Amino acid sequence: MQRIRLPAILAAVGSLPRVQRLAVPVLLAAVCALPVLLYLPLLHEPLSRDEGFYAAVGQLILRGDLPYRDAFDNKPPLVFGWYALSFLIFGENDWAPRLMAAVLLSVTTILVHIQARMLFSRREALLAAFAFALSTGLAGFGSNANTEYFMLAPLVGGLVTFTLGHQTGRPQWFLLSGFLNGMAVMTKEVSLFNLGFLVLWTLYPAWRGELSRRHVAAVGLLFLGCSLAVALIVLPFVFLGAFTDFWDAAVVYTLHYVGANSPVTRLIGLVNVFVFPASYGGPWVALTLLGFIYLMRGQDRWRWLPAGWLVASVLGIVFLGRLYAHYYVHLLPAFSLIVPFGIRFLRHKWKVAPARAAAFTGLVGVLAAGAIFLNGQVYLHPSVEEGNLAALTHDYQEHWYLASPALSRYIANNTSPGDRVYNLGFQSELYFYADRRSPTRYLFDHLFVADARLVESALHDLRNQPPALIIDSARYGPSDTHEYDRSGFDRFLTDRYEYLGKMYYADVYRLKEKTHPAILQEGH
Repeated sequence: MQRIRLPAILAAVGSLPRVQRLAVPVLLAAVCALPVLLYLPLLHEPLSRDEGFYAAVGQLILRGDLPYRDAFDNKPPLVFGWYALSFLIFGENDWAPRLMAAVLLSVTTILVHIQARMLFSRREALLAAFAFALSTGLAGFGSNANTEYFMLAPLVGGLVTFTLGHQTGRPQWFLLSGFLNGMAVMTKEVSLFNLGFLVLWTLYPAWRGELSRRHVAAVGLLFLGCSLAVALIVLPFVFLGAFTDFWDAAVVYTLHYVGANSPVTRLIGLVNVFVFPASYGGPWVALTLLGFIYLMRGQDRWRWLPAGWLVASVLGIVFLGRLYAHYYVHLLPAFSLIVPFGIRFLRHKWKVAPARAAAFTGLVGVLAAGAIFLNGQVYLHPSVEEGNLAALTHDYQEHWYLASPALSRYIANNTSPGDRVYNLGFQSELYFYADRRSPTRYLFDHLFVADARLVESALHDLRNQPPALIIDSARYGPSDTHEYDRSGFDRFLTDRYEYLGKMYYADVYRLKEKTHPAILQEGH
């Protein structure tokens, strides 16, 4: 395949008639607006459990606290920074990080277009950008502000600058690519697989005896740029004496988290990595598979850049050993960059085998209809109002987070701003909504499943600074929250707290020394 260099792209655009020159940016601007438009109906949805934790930490950052030292988690630090930045720009609203994620997805759409334009024709590049922008509406993958949505912009930016480095021969592009990939890694670690693929792709000539000093220098600059990004992001923790906290959470605990998965769980996850995307992102998966078939017929090494990058993304998802819906967002840019190959395959088949091409097109259409139906249900569900919470949440067992704002209002109304509260469960959004701090840095109990030694540390903090209220949602949570020994928490509750009753999805306890409102009634 004849690749298209950036100077040639600019020259070609300049030679177009004025109307055509204006049409391209107008179309691209309309395409880039799609992610924001697709997010608008979901901006005011209550925070999911991961979003709730990031929001709580972002709020703590604005109050002078530090991730890891004051809020323990294994996620890299940039996602917390994005949340804090969104609150600074838009205010401490639950929609602020989602709007920030939507804006970053629009930026990613531009980057997908630039990358595609260096590989495809002008029309195919717009098609790839449109495919990515539209794929952000796959609500079944979790249209929220999870780590993947913040990772995509630097990840795709790293691919764009990597391609520019090879096409222009200018070393600074490789340095910038490494830096952007480092930012992606510090947003979610599994993007290391994408960086690893870029390194292998650069070193590929060694297998053919064609490796040059230029290739080795490019790899060195990639690693240098990545190391520079990581160092700049970690440096504040070093200066503030919190590097040990960062290391324990982001590295040591991560190894516990990854190693906690059984081989059976990993095997099920490997199968699901194909089944789930095919259900909710059917047309993208189908066109990607057809694109792979088309790629197998060519010998040009550049054909395999987006394909190999997709494989690296899949490996990054599988590596963790457990799969959540939002993990698949990692695949969307690579899917979009291979969609033009799938369209080429269909166009070729129309010429040589129309019946087979019609069958393939029909299959893509059926999968698209199924994807619209499945994802459309997310957009069409009733708005979250306190009056219909029971109907929406099926007694709060499936979508308990919908009731978190209402429960948080009770917490805020019945505690003072200086009081500490604690959620025994995975509902960190309670801290954010109620604007209350935790007495311990262990803000959710899933940490105890991966590393049971953290239970005693949490109990030590609770004994030293007993919270005014304890919200025990773990008792009603998913079964895997019971895989740690909670007997210490139960004894602490019995000794120091008075049971008020069940509210929505949690049991509420008050500190015996405190005066509090009347005991709650079940379900109020």
